[in-house]
Amino acid sequence: MRMLRDAFAFSPDAEVSIEVDPRKVEADTVAVLVLELTPS
Repeated sequence: MRMLRDAFAFSPDAEVSIEVDPRKVEADTVAVLVLELTPS
């Protein structure tokens, strides 16, 4: 997400989401995504 934010001008109130297959995603991947998608 950081690369996307660096390359594109997102609105400060943009709603960002992703889709993952819950049968295949690992807990550590979810943790990284939460950190990346949480506004700083």
